[in-house]
Amino acid sequence: MYTYPEEALREALINAVVHRDYSPYMLGSHVRIEMFVDRLEVMTPGGLFGPVTEANLESAQSTRNQQIMRILNEIGLVEDRGSGVGAMLNSLREAHLEPPRFHDTRTYFTVVFSNQSLLDPETVAWLSRYASLPLNPRQRTALAYLYRHQRITNPDYCRLNNVDSLVATRELRGIVDAGVIAMHGTRRWAFYTLRLGQPTKPQSDAPNQEIGLEINLRQKAALDYLKQSGSITVEKYIQVNGGLLAARTARADLQALDGFGLIKKVGKGRATYYVLTNPK
Repeated sequence: MYTYPEEALREALINAVVHRDYSPYMLGSHVRIEMFVDRLEVMTPGGLFGPVTEANLESAQSTRNQQIMRILNEIGLVEDRGSGVGAMLNSLREAHLEPPRFHDTRTYFTVVFSNQSLLDPETVAWLSRYASLPLNPRQRTALAYLYRHQRITNPDYCRLNNVDSLVATRELRGIVDAGVIAMHGTRRWAFYTLRLGQPTKPQSDAPNQEIGLEINLRQKAALDYLKQSGSITVEKYIQVNGGLLAARTARADLQALDGFGLIKKVGKGRATYYVLTNPK
């Protein structure tokens, strides 16, 4: 038996070969496959291409390497253009595994497969505390995901439950109204976390155990900078993280930290900067 569905891995590897950056800028970089005790990661040089983002992977289409796509189509490795992510998600659902997590930067795009069942005995026992709430099975599955990962977005909910964005928004709002989760941000930047006081599953490899939230390495570097300098702008955030970060990614990271209550926004427009909420 495969730990990870063969079809999901096949689609991830095909996408890595087809969509990686082969330009001189990425010369010497390779598709990387890294296996850990609890997960497998496929890292593709070059990041996402064109209008494709982490949120619209299933629907948006943009091919960086047309000739490679044509060749793989002719030999039968690629069937319908844009169907790879959908096939990946379906095979993981059938194996009772959670959907993959996607992380995009300007230099790499990473697909993370977890080998842990979303509804293991520990999680099911935790979910039982909400048995009296009027939540449907999809909403309870989202709570199980939150127990393991601390935050969920609208696209996460869609991939988890195979529903469209409107259904995801409505059902996430239902969990908010039930008093179990809190919404941070608005529209495309919105994400949800368990309300304070709701226990979450400890993360042995979480970037920041001190505050118990899922903070990426870019955000951790910014928090370290803030402790030293007192304030940070979007431009400085990009510099702190090597200078290659997209401005929209920097803004999203800062807005997430603001939503967590770790930093607060000061000023408007070009004069905007951020400071620590509770500087020490």
